[in-house]
Amino acid sequence: MSLTEVPEVAAVRTALREGAQLSEQWSKPEAHQILKRLIPKGHLLEAKQIVQGFDMLGDLRLKTLLKLYRHARRTGYVGYSTDIAAEVAQRTGEDADLYRASKTQSDLAFLRNPWSQLPELPGGDYRDAAGPVLHIVAKSYPETTTGYAVRTKHTAEALAERGIGSVLAVPSGGNVGVEVEQTLEREENGIRTVLLGGPALKNTTRFEWLERNTDALHRLVTRMRPRAIHAHSDYVNGVLASHVGEATGVPVVYEVRGFWEETWLAGLETAQEWENPDEALRLYGTPDAYRFRRENERKVRERADHVITLARTMRDHITAESNAAQLSEADVTVVPNAVVPEDFPMPSGVSPARATHGIDPTDITIGYISSITEYEGIETLLDAFGLLKSRPSALRVHLLIVGDGPTLEKLQEYAAQLGLQQVTFTGRIPHEEITDYYHAIDIFVVPRRRTRVTELVTPLKPFEALATGRTLVLSDLPALREIAADAGDRARTFIPGDAHDLARTLAEATESSDGSVRPDEASAAWVRRHRTWERNGTLCARVYQSL
Repeated sequence: MSLTEVPEVAAVRTALREGAQLSEQWSKPEAHQILKRLIPKGHLLEAKQIVQGFDMLGDLRLKTLLKLYRHARRTGYVGYSTDIAAEVAQRTGEDADLYRASKTQSDLAFLRNPWSQLPELPGGDYRDAAGPVLHIVAKSYPETTTGYAVRTKHTAEALAERGIGSVLAVPSGGNVGVEVEQTLEREENGIRTVLLGGPALKNTTRFEWLERNTDALHRLVTRMRPRAIHAHSDYVNGVLASHVGEATGVPVVYEVRGFWEETWLAGLETAQEWENPDEALRLYGTPDAYRFRRENERKVRERADHVITLARTMRDHITAESNAAQLSEADVTVVPNAVVPEDFPMPSGVSPARATHGIDPTDITIGYISSITEYEGIETLLDAFGLLKSRPSALRVHLLIVGDGPTLEKLQEYAAQLGLQQVTFTGRIPHEEITDYYHAIDIFVVPRRRTRVTELVTPLKPFEALATGRTLVLSDLPALREIAADAGDRARTFIPGDAHDLARTLAEATESSDGSVRPDEASAAWVRRHRTWERNGTLCARVYQSL
């Protein structure tokens, strides 16, 4: 919809851009008329500015308030949604509305100061330097088979090989909201997993969830007497760990696996279709969900006894974000993504995945394996593949996109609009078949768009691709350049978002005298020497020993 169809949008944006007070631009009756145009057309961020600028919540109908509330929650304006929920509850007095207001207020209080919302704990000294490590994680294996859960599993196994036990604790409702009524414990290969009982956060108030999980973790620590508490992203796990660790005298390590506030913001930018995200944040204000998450991540890192992260690019960001240089490089250990070499061997023949999807054994297959999300830049890969196919060449090429995610259907439609042939979308595949799909690919592409999160966070999949000898093509982003540099600059890079440059890079990668793409044995050997979980276990053990 163009701005000429809703001229009030342009008027509000212009006023905001110029820094004007909206209450000085229009009278309250005029503001009401503007809202009547904005809200039905879905311009709810502009409506937010009008509602707040004129203090109009008390003037709006319940149906309108609830519409604004849902949008405020989706877009992370938690303070605004709290005000709306309070207004609705005051008017109706209904139990459901009172509960929503209480829950929203609890969420806001936690965002503003997480530690102030935690119950007091009895003190003591429960550290045993020879005890296990208590890992606090958001997901566990095999309940989920994400990279997050797999990294935790391999870390614990590598520590076990060094005689260091691990207990993996998942707060209630972890594993993507899966609930267990009573705490469940199991042991497999010497590694204990504890799924804390109770409702998921979405089904209770923040305070009740915090109280239950804090008490449960405190009891677990006093029983097992760990050498360290190792909390893994996000900051909620870090808050619980620091609170329990300080009460029990157990040192805390916080592992930064990503900057999830940046991932969340990238998703918001896509959902809102912001062409200029920086300007949008200036106009509408930085969402509380982003602002407080970022601040709380920083506080958790600074409160921990040591920090672990995945790459030098991430370490540099962590130290740069630290207040008054409280964290230096010496306070942050890089424990990179890694592979189990035996799980990702070099191919010994034609992958059965080719036959499954009707890919000719002689085709050069360009591929991608990961979650199908907006910031991964798969549209650029599709555009580049179309350009590559249009080049005069005798080579047969196929594009294989493996994985599932929120933008899969949109990308399938886009490929159809482009009229692309020889493109296969597999959707979700069984985890145990992943190596067959790497073997089906000749050139593995990581086509990520340029966003704050993609500039900072190093993904796992390039290491798995290198281990199987795939030729690697990467967006020229800091986090991905680090992988290319570490692997001896054997990976090719292209300008992020530039389909023509990617097509050129792919054409160069396919050029050979016999029309084939040879396995990159040197890169595979590098991964097998320098990016293993065994090596990571040694790095983690050194961290625990230093505490």
